[in-house]
Amino acid sequence: FHVLPLDEHDGVYRLKLQSKTKEADFGEIVVGLDEKGLRFMQLHDQFEQVTDIVFSDINTNKKLAKEIFEFIPPEGVDVFGG
Repeated sequence: FHVLPLDEHDGVYRLKLQSKTKEADFGEIVVGLDEKGLRFMQLHDQFEQVTDIVFSDINTNKKLAKEIFEFIPPEGVDVFGG
């Protein structure tokens, strides 16, 4: 991505990330950053659809139990792949 500064409003700095190739799933991504980190992302895809993601109540470096990442398929389900 090419990174271009956009603006700053209420302590949130916006950056535009433009894809270097036309084949990318997202041609443009706008991110908002402040002193705490990532606040939002706006994804512009190749079909001209826009997805807005807003981050709030972010906890960093939090310890997570390994058990929450265990997947046990329900009975009767076939799992393909590794």
